[in-house]
Amino acid sequence: MAILKTEGDFPKRIGNYVLYPWGDRVVVKAVSGFATETLKNAAHYEPSRQTAKEFGNVSSLCKAIRVALYGILPKQNNLAVVNAFTKKMREVITCDTTAVRGERHLTTALTTLEGKQQLKGYNFNPEAKMILACQISKDSLTFKTNDLLFPETANYIGFRVHRLAFDFTTDALELVSTNCILESKTSLPKRMNLPLPIKANTIGTVFTLLEVQFYINARGTYIPMLEDASKSVVIVDLV
Repeated sequence: MAILKTEGDFPKRIGNYVLYPWGDRVVVKAVSGFATETLKNAAHYEPSRQTAKEFGNVSSLCKAIRVALYGILPKQNNLAVVNAFTKKMREVITCDTTAVRGERHLTTALTTLEGKQQLKGYNFNPEAKMILACQISKDSLTFKTNDLLFPETANYIGFRVHRLAFDFTTDALELVSTNCILESKTSLPKRMNLPLPIKANTIGTVFTLLEVQFYINARGTYIPMLEDASKSVVIVDLV
């Protein structure tokens, strides 16, 4: 590669070299020989094509889930939420051991015990430090609250439970949620027992999620805390 100073117009290509402007100078660079057709057809790029295909499928399905959970997921660090969830689901897809690389799918991966275990306890907010050991019965979700750490200015905490049914093959989905249950910092029970949303028609994989949001009670108005680490949306179970 060479850098030249020139005035006026210059050709875009000379022989096996391409030229392009860089400030008040011109960069001269040898043609690499790489082309789109090479990536599409060359045998040694097959692993790259397989990875790209799976990444595209996973990214599309992750976006559909995030759209379904709009208004529930934290918004302050949206890029981190997107990247962390996509990374996690790319790990989950490797649990599909019945298909060859490039053809693996989350539908199959989430029928395996390993695939489900990888998502249990997953927090959509990568900045959150909250860890709750939840237990699910037929119609309720329970957990101890002694490990909950309130932000300095927060004096209330809110809980909601969601059930998202999502078909990873057709993208069909259904979301049902409970009302928010608010508890003050001073009178928070040592154990919370939250009702589960009524199950609708089950399609695909059913995720049970616990949403935890801290609030400031200012003269009877509950204002949600917006710090990145204050809100959690955790997958507590999936079937």
